[in-house]
Amino acid sequence: MRHMPVAYLQRLEKARARIAATGPPDRRIVVAPVIQVADAAAKDALLRRVVARGGEGLVLRRNEARWRAGTSKDRNVLKVKQWLDAEAVVVGHKNAPSTANLPTVKVQALNAPNADPSTTFDLSVSREEQPHFPHFPLGTTVTFRYRQISDLSGVPQTAGGAPQIVRIHDPLICDCCFCRPDDDS
Repeated sequence: MRHMPVAYLQRLEKARARIAATGPPDRRIVVAPVIQVADAAAKDALLRRVVARGGEGLVLRRNEARWRAGTSKDRNVLKVKQWLDAEAVVVGHKNAPSTANLPTVKVQALNAPNADPSTTFDLSVSREEQPHFPHFPLGTTVTFRYRQISDLSGVPQTAGGAPQIVRIHDPLICDCCFCRPDDDS
């Protein structure tokens, strides 16, 4: 199916047919549903519903898009989220809380696009993660959310203050590429 010169929706139907031909439904293999939206307002409403149910965002695809080898750095696929997120490593602690009275840690971004990797910046600890503070040892990898990268400082930022930590990576149980970079499994 990789080299089929057909549009996305045609490839999707072929994938559904192949999975159905394998026998009874297998919950491990699922073809994600396609929901077509009429305009930007409908897309925004769908995004809000997905996020309210615990989803991260949407992947928008052009129906007529042909399959291409490699990553999707073209204009046929777009990931849409309410927040951007990235990973950072804890490099220090701050004694004073942030302006929102949340504890803060000093971090360096690992993968925030356009962020200056040599710059340290503050992350506030979300209210959900407060019970874990100050248990952020130096070197801890965290996921944080933000709205944009400052053009002046190269630092991730939000409209309401410092970006917030939304996940703490535990290298003993986490399987992400930051916690297990050399794991080939």
